[in-house]
Amino acid sequence: MEKLIQKRQLAFNQHCAKYLRYVFNDHFILVLMFLLGFLVVQYTNLVNHFPKGSFLPLGLSILATVVLTFFGKLATYMEAADQVFLLPQETLLQINLKKAAKKSFVLWGSLQVFVTILLAPIFLLSGWALWQFIAYIVFLLILRGLRLHRHLKGFYQGPVLNLEKLIHHEKQRQQGILTFFSLFTTVKGISSTTKPRKYLNPLLGLLTKAKSQNVWLELYARAYLRNGDYFWLSLRLLTISLLLGVIIPNWWGVAMVGLFNYLLLFQLLGLYRVYDYQVMTRLYPVEDDVKLQAFKTLLMKISFGVSLIQLSLMVLDWRFLAILPIMFVLNLVYLPNKLKKFVD
Repeated sequence: MEKLIQKRQLAFNQHCAKYLRYVFNDHFILVLMFLLGFLVVQYTNLVNHFPKGSFLPLGLSILATVVLTFFGKLATYMEAADQVFLLPQETLLQINLKKAAKKSFVLWGSLQVFVTILLAPIFLLSGWALWQFIAYIVFLLILRGLRLHRHLKGFYQGPVLNLEKLIHHEKQRQQGILTFFSLFTTVKGISSTTKPRKYLNPLLGLLTKAKSQNVWLELYARAYLRNGDYFWLSLRLLTISLLLGVIIPNWWGVAMVGLFNYLLLFQLLGLYRVYDYQVMTRLYPVEDDVKLQAFKTLLMKISFGVSLIQLSLMVLDWRFLAILPIMFVLNLVYLPNKLKKFVD
């Protein structure tokens, strides 16, 4: 059983490794270096000029470390056929599940401890004693252990493993990883799910509003709101950019908002190929240029909506007015050039 799991783990890791060169391309590495340098400079300034009596740095540090507790899923590498062929090996499957929980605890727990130690100056400068900080790390590990224990119990139906639920969990975990890679390139083995999300219907009307009916604009708008994680990805990046704008109301904040707008448009490029495997779309009596133009229109509408929300940051600092020219450059210069290479 252990050899079988190791073989599947190696095969999946090799499958994922092929896409790393697309993820860590020149643009993404440049963005990461810029972001890392920015964070280092800001963190150093915060430690050297720590605001006395302010609870915000400590509160954000506690929030970040607690949120990390909910990161990390069990990697069991179960497959659909196991529900039949490995049913007699349930005892070994239970042992494998416990080993997966231990590996998850060690890997993600180590990352959580590492991040918490990086934030140690904030805790200590806020008045915490060393023993309190160590006790907090232990508390976080206990919290992670309780979460894993509860997760494990969810895979059991009485004393028996619920193999259907276990297999579904592993499929979701792997699809989540492959979905991330699909934002950068075409990925084999990925399956997307479509959800109605009726509460987003008002947004659908805004995104598809045009002078003349465009079938591709309709399709892309529906895919953006209902297919995969594109809409929630936009919402997460928008939220992060707004938080950074509130925390850093100066030119650095404007730069960070612009950076996250670039990341948003870059990630949404993968939406262009969402219908590549739909044979029926090739039967439409529509030119390819119409498809490309519809995609550009959708991205411009999303950019316009994001910019309007981000302009609310002008209440804090007039410099955030620079968001408009940044978005114009991204839409009129970056997108056409990137899409030309992307489509070719």
